[in-house]
Amino acid sequence: MDIQETTQPSAQKQPLSPQEIRTVKSILNQPLLLQKDWDCIKSLLQSRSLFTVHPADEALFRRFTIDGVLYDQDVLLAFTDPEDCEEYGRRYAAVRIGREFAIVTVPYDDIIRIAEHHEKDVYIDMRKEFEERYLVYDGKRKTLHLCINQNM
Repeated sequence: MDIQETTQPSAQKQPLSPQEIRTVKSILNQPLLLQKDWDCIKSLLQSRSLFTVHPADEALFRRFTIDGVLYDQDVLLAFTDPEDCEEYGRRYAAVRIGREFAIVTVPYDDIIRIAEHHEKDVYIDMRKEFEERYLVYDGKRKTLHLCINQNM
């Protein structure tokens, strides 16, 4: 898998480690999230980069990204795990963005800035699985919350 970085090396933040990814997913799967859980998630995300998909075709890139973040079905999409990101690109987005794409990293803070500037939601780790839990950052209200997919 080809993973590219979209920021200058001096400003680059590393993606989450496998242990940090497991921590986030474990917290999200708890029946009740406490303030300390939200603080942990926010702390992990703010210091890291997330993964997103870039269509290889320039016209599709312009159509399906906002400032370098995948924009599909009226939301920005980012992932903590590069494998989940690649799977999303192959399984769901490929019909619209084409089969050729790259996985890139973008700092979480940049994704939040883009969401707020464009007043868009960011789905983080949304995999379209029934009852899958993922994060949603609301770019209008500037809040982070949990979402549980109820669509089959």
